[in-house]
Amino acid sequence: MLVVTFVVWLVHPAFDRCSLDSYDASTVTELDLKNCKLTVLPASISRFGVLRKLDLGNNRLSTLPAVLPSTLLTLFCLNNNFETIPPAIAELPHLRMLSFKSCRLRDVGVAPLPPSLVWLILTDNELVTLPDSLGRLTRMRKLMLANNHLASLPSSLAAMRELELLRLANNQLKELPAWLYELPRLTWLAIAGNPFVAPAPARAELPSVRFGELMACCISDPR
Repeated sequence: MLVVTFVVWLVHPAFDRCSLDSYDASTVTELDLKNCKLTVLPASISRFGVLRKLDLGNNRLSTLPAVLPSTLLTLFCLNNNFETIPPAIAELPHLRMLSFKSCRLRDVGVAPLPPSLVWLILTDNELVTLPDSLGRLTRMRKLMLANNHLASLPSSLAAMRELELLRLANNQLKELPAWLYELPRLTWLAIAGNPFVAPAPARAELPSVRFGELMACCISDPR
C-alpha cells in the first residue's frame, strides 16, 4: 500500500528587531533598539514590566512616552534629536545609568532626575547651564559633561560626595570652583580645552637619527 505523506511548512513572519510586537513584554529584561530609525517610541513600551536595560541609540527621537517601565536600571539615548530630557525620566525610581550623549540638549529639563543615578552621560551637547537640582544626585559617581558650552557649575554639585570621575573638557569654564577640591572620592578630572587651561606647548623638533647610527651608539661590542 502506497502511503503518501504531505509535509506542510508553516511560514512565520521574519523577526523584526525594531518592533516591540516581536518581544514578550512579560519576560524581556534587555531591549536593543539601536539604529532602528525610530522617530517615535511606541507607548506600548510601558508593558515591559521586567525591563532592566533599554538602548535607543542612533535613532531620530525627540521625545519619549509619558510612561516608561519603572524597572529600568540603564537607559541609553545617545545620538538622537532630544533638545531636553523628557519628564518621563524623572519617574524611573531605580535608574542607575543614563546617557543622552551626542543629542541636541539645550537644557536638562524641568523635572528633576532620579536620585538613584550613579552614571550620567551628557557629553557632546549644547548645554549652557545646569540646574541646581542636579545636586540632589548624591549617589553620582561618574558625571560626563565634556563638549558643551558650560561657563560655570552650580554650587549644589558639592553635595556629590561619592563622585569619582568628572569630565569637563571643552567647555567655557574660566575657573574651577573651590568646592571641587573638597570632594573626597574625586580621582579623575578632565578639564582640557577650557579658557582657564593653558594650551600645551608645541613639541620641539627632534634631530633625525639614522638607524645605523643608533645601532652603533647603543649596541655594545659583544667581545
